Amino acid sequence: MEAAAAAGRAGARGSVALVAGVAAVGGLLSGYDTGVISGAILYLRSDFGLSPTAEGLVVGVVTPGARAGAIAFVA
Repeated sequence: MEAAAAAGRAGARGSVALVAGVAAVGGLLSGYDTGVISGAILYLRSDFGLSPTAEGLVVGVVTPGARAGAIAFVA
């Protein structure tokens, strides 16, 4: 009985570590995505003549678009 409880705790720790690792990588990639769009918006603004509203729309759509693309790639 004691061995089964210890095995259950070890399995739970592994699951928690996996979820934490995936969340950490997701946060890292989200931050990277934010850095890329902040550098690219300078060129997008001048090349396409974006208004402040259009600029906000472009920046706001990039992150959900990247997430949707990642989900579509995995599925």
